[in-house]
Amino acid sequence: MRNVSKRYGGVQALVDVSLDVARGSIHGLLGENGAGKSTLVKILTGAVRADSGEILVGGQEVHITSPIDARRLGIGAVHQELNLFPDLTVTENVFAGDEPHTALGFVKHRRMVDELKIEMNQVGWWMAIDRPVGDLTLAERQMVEILRAFHQRADLILLDEPNSALTDAETQALFAMMRRLQAQGQSFLLVSHRLDEVFAIADVITILRDGKRVASAPASDLSVGDAVRLMVGSAQESLPGRPSAARSAQETPRLAATGLTGRGFVDVTFEVRPGEIVGFAGLEGAGVQAVFRALFGVQKRHAGTMAIDGRPYVPRHPVDAISHGVASIPADRRTDSLLMDRSIGENIVLVVLRRIKSALGFISHERLTETAGEYAKAFRVRAPSLDMPVVQLSGGNQQKVVLARWLAASPRILLLNDPGRGIDVGAKREVHEAIRRLAASGMSILTWSSEAEETLELCDRVLVMRKGHLIKTIDPATTSLDDLLLAIAAEYKGERR
Repeated sequence: MRNVSKRYGGVQALVDVSLDVARGSIHGLLGENGAGKSTLVKILTGAVRADSGEILVGGQEVHITSPIDARRLGIGAVHQELNLFPDLTVTENVFAGDEPHTALGFVKHRRMVDELKIEMNQVGWWMAIDRPVGDLTLAERQMVEILRAFHQRADLILLDEPNSALTDAETQALFAMMRRLQAQGQSFLLVSHRLDEVFAIADVITILRDGKRVASAPASDLSVGDAVRLMVGSAQESLPGRPSAARSAQETPRLAATGLTGRGFVDVTFEVRPGEIVGFAGLEGAGVQAVFRALFGVQKRHAGTMAIDGRPYVPRHPVDAISHGVASIPADRRTDSLLMDRSIGENIVLVVLRRIKSALGFISHERLTETAGEYAKAFRVRAPSLDMPVVQLSGGNQQKVVLARWLAASPRILLLNDPGRGIDVGAKREVHEAIRRLAASGMSILTWSSEAEETLELCDRVLVMRKGHLIKTIDPATTSLDDLLLAIAAEYKGERR
């Protein structure tokens, strides 16, 4: 890429960015949210057109005007926000647009299944390939997206936060596959906020800041500290420490669950007090998400009781949960939380529309802007206007829009899934600060993160689940990362502590 620039309205996303990716190399692309990384990837895949600049493939200038052009040129991609067909099976999604046919035009389904099994064996991932993608977990859907890109055997594969929902073991399998394909001459452009992982696998690293390239060098010539300073323009402050104020044992619990049992969890008992941040830790399928669904009225429980501020709580559906002051932020912002084509302001006021309607039921744009502006400012949402479609925001700013929405609704309890997914260290610090402000206001927060480090940094207490059982309570102040990972991953032997 040579001197590539792109502007979205009043936002200059890229400014004269040049980038070289060598054949058979793994090239890391770093930068804070909003630095221009995803815009650069979208230009290379034909989803977005650059305003100026050149793109050369094999030394020849090319014009990428659509994803079809990119694919024809040997460019494949795994986007941060997944683009799958929910009603089609895993196999049909992986082969979408590339199905083998007989001479009479019939799809060779058996051949597709056999090829996919071989590819999954190479990666070391397994799932039911005849299931509709819409029935899969977020991590499984991310695997499908990656498998589709690998199946295309592209010369250059662009990976935009490919492992944001994957476990450490799944990530290592992904990196092993990348190294095997690299040895065969394939190239990768890896975008990730997990700096240690980028440094572990990348040959060359390019860093963007405010839409400009500020560095490009062999990974061996940089340190993680160097990269952070280049990304933010100054020495990076560490994430704020966990709250130190202890909660009184005599204080009435904001949420109390006793003997909760349902599909995916058994006899789960815990309490959360006002202003407390309680983390749940567990592998995919450990039961954390099932408990969260029961708390929000999405999934029925078979046994057990719940109470909010000492009063019985029996949510029949999410609307019922919201009326009791319970809010939920899912891990997949694009699919389950945000209206991507609507404005920032509309997304923030979504759950408080009754509050800003007139007596005749009309919504004043002025009142919408005033209400949304108050909460967007509180969470430092960076955008030139609240009328800007939320799809044009960085991942970190999208997450802050979701938090602002629920602050406007003033819930008593917040169920927060993977708050740091797909966002960089700077944006994560701001999101953590916002979460702590919510807790300081008296809100009780239950959270789960795919990153064990985030769980230790953010939470007052950590409840470890394994195979549907709540087996241990951990104090983050006295627990190392290794100890937490061991507690999460060790074989379940029926102990209950």
